[in-house]
Amino acid sequence: MMGHKVEVMLFKVAVMIILLGSPGVLATECSTQCPTAFTVKHLKSCYLFLYAPGTEATWYEANAYCATQNAHLLTIETSAEYYYILGRIRAWGKTGHNVWTGNNDISGRWQWAGGPCFDTTSMRYTHWGHGQPDNSKGREHCIHLYSPFSLKMNDVACYSKYNFICEINLK
Repeated sequence: MMGHKVEVMLFKVAVMIILLGSPGVLATECSTQCPTAFTVKHLKSCYLFLYAPGTEATWYEANAYCATQNAHLLTIETSAEYYYILGRIRAWGKTGHNVWTGNNDISGRWQWAGGPCFDTTSMRYTHWGHGQPDNSKGREHCIHLYSPFSLKMNDVACYSKYNFICEINLK
């Protein structure tokens, strides 16, 4: 199993990818419209749901992928946003899937990872499953929506592989 120091190192690499990017990959301005691939728009956010077989990724891989789309991993800031996302997952019949969020405590406190047009922020809204977060065996530093908990928040090892949702905050 991967140790916490390795997780911190991987997180730093993912942050460097987000901040530095590759030439021509990351936009320099925040978008005012949803890109074509982001088929779901709600209020001032666009979402790209990645559920296809083979799209499962570690938290680090998912975070880096979202950055290549000029987006960030799903950030649930309000009850309304949580229930909207939950409704979309249910409508598409994907309630059996675990889904990464951008939340982690790799730095020692729960925060949203941030990304293009969204700064790293402390976690304010929560919808934890019963008994969570529990940091089982001291290795659970990332949050996903956990299928057995009716898609409530659960902390889990960041190197687990799950589906994920990228989000773009519109200007």
